[in-house]
Amino acid sequence: MISSVGTYSSIIWEPQDIIEVRCIHTSKKIRHIFTTGADIEALWSKLNKGNSTGWNIFAGVLPRTHNAGTKDVDVDIGRCVWCDFDDISDLGKSKERAAFLPKPSMIINSGHGHHFFWRLDEAVEAQEVCKLVGDMADVLPSDTSVKNSSRILRLPGFTNHKPPVAQSEIVESNENRYEFRLLRDLVDERMEEVKPEPEPVVVMLERKDLRGIDAYMAKVDGSTTGGRTHCAYRAAAILSNDFGLSDAESLDKLKTWDMEKNNPPIQFDDDYPADELSRILKNANKYHKQASGSKVKQVVEIRPTTDAGITEQILTEIRKEKTGSNEVHLSFNRLEKITRLLMPGSTTIVSGMPGTAKSMFCLSLGLDVSKAGHNWKYLPLENTRIFHVRRLAAIMADTFSIIDRDSFSADEAAEATRKIKAPLDYESRNILDNPMIVDGEVKPVDHRAVINWIEQAVEENRLVIVDPFANIAFDERNEFQEHTDFIRRVQAISMRSKSTVVIVIHSVKRPEDVLILADIEGSKRIGQLADCCIMIKSMQPKEIEVAKYGGIRETVEANRMLNVVKARNGKGDGAQLAYSFGICGSPRFIEHGVKA
Repeated sequence: MISSVGTYSSIIWEPQDIIEVRCIHTSKKIRHIFTTGADIEALWSKLNKGNSTGWNIFAGVLPRTHNAGTKDVDVDIGRCVWCDFDDISDLGKSKERAAFLPKPSMIINSGHGHHFFWRLDEAVEAQEVCKLVGDMADVLPSDTSVKNSSRILRLPGFTNHKPPVAQSEIVESNENRYEFRLLRDLVDERMEEVKPEPEPVVVMLERKDLRGIDAYMAKVDGSTTGGRTHCAYRAAAILSNDFGLSDAESLDKLKTWDMEKNNPPIQFDDDYPADELSRILKNANKYHKQASGSKVKQVVEIRPTTDAGITEQILTEIRKEKTGSNEVHLSFNRLEKITRLLMPGSTTIVSGMPGTAKSMFCLSLGLDVSKAGHNWKYLPLENTRIFHVRRLAAIMADTFSIIDRDSFSADEAAEATRKIKAPLDYESRNILDNPMIVDGEVKPVDHRAVINWIEQAVEENRLVIVDPFANIAFDERNEFQEHTDFIRRVQAISMRSKSTVVIVIHSVKRPEDVLILADIEGSKRIGQLADCCIMIKSMQPKEIEVAKYGGIRETVEANRMLNVVKARNGKGDGAQLAYSFGICGSPRFIEHGVKA
């Protein structure tokens, strides 16, 4: 058996990491020692002496941000994923449970169970690591209480004083390191396999209050011979259309009205067929123009529930979220974390002045969606389809030569395009023809037509992009109101779907560095109603200090600033992120970090 704090340290920490060693005596006294990954082995003699006098020796699995960090908020990155089989003494059974995962980088016999560790090939945000640890515990199953970021586990090489007294030691170790995404995907697949079938949820909605219909109909006049069918038509239209009753309900009340208001009643007049009222009701349904339900008194009742129905609905949603089946991980990691700009069922605005590369940014989003295995669609409302496909090709090949359109770079552009022919042919199907170009002429596209297209597109696509908003035709006499109605319709469509709708909108020109919602062109309601608003600002290359993971600050040179002016589904309101675009001939956005 191996028993080495040094081996343990080399597998789960880096030399510069701040480590919390927590010593807990059998009398419940607690002592904290802070050291580094490089220096912890030098503490072995001191820790071993304390261990021999009843102190149990633990250490924080994830590094701390400072030399007093003992809580979850004091942890921001993780370098490994772990599980705790505290209920199994047989190592073979523990390995059997974890057989769907790759070989652990280290296995510890804690004295009363086993700890498995998988070292990551790079540091990952602590929140993401702990979510994976919790999900892994659910599907193995193993101890679900060990998923917090400040979690401490026993160090190997020391006595576990918990009765019965036993030794904590390393059983296996190797130099294997794993991509976080690999482990995440394997756990997600297992979660899908073991996910319980959701119980059917029956939702009962009180649509209308029918009280008062009889009183209303008592005021609808009937007639004598010569005007009865006209009055009956009006009464039928009120019942079926204005009050929104079913055919059976309408016919029943129409017969009652006919008895009371017409003289003689149509239903008893031999000059009419026996089904005359049914015929009148059918015509009223077909030809009446009043908005359906216009006379229905809409009632919202807040009623106490007596079961856990709503809890089950929430849990069903969470189970779906845990599978990650609709999840998209962006190339822009920090932007994704603080905005969730592609959250299913949301509307996102991407804004900026002309020339800030808004369209290139959105095409990059489309490629990320495709990498995640989902469909996307891009509706261009300026320039031709091939113009945008060349931009897409430039991003995929990582060269501006494809869109330079000059003889100097033509050979390079042709060679780069040939290399990506197959994936480009596949991805280009997501970019549609510009509907404004008809037979060589440019014609306006009405906002209602765009709404209809979005409504159809979200049925089969995870991401739907409309670019730009400025070329959608609205009635100039009531433009801002129609802008408001448009964004409300888009929001309603996206909320009903599992898609994200992205609208590209120009911004007004302002000298200020920090952009705000009011800088988006059009009605102010556009930004107020959208879920996420990102504004791209172009600038001359300049040095900017950014914050990176692990509390590290770095000075970078950037020529784009992404202002998060709204992030309803994230925590990034007001944040600014530094990017580079077009550096060294690359048409890709390179994310540097959040402006410090």
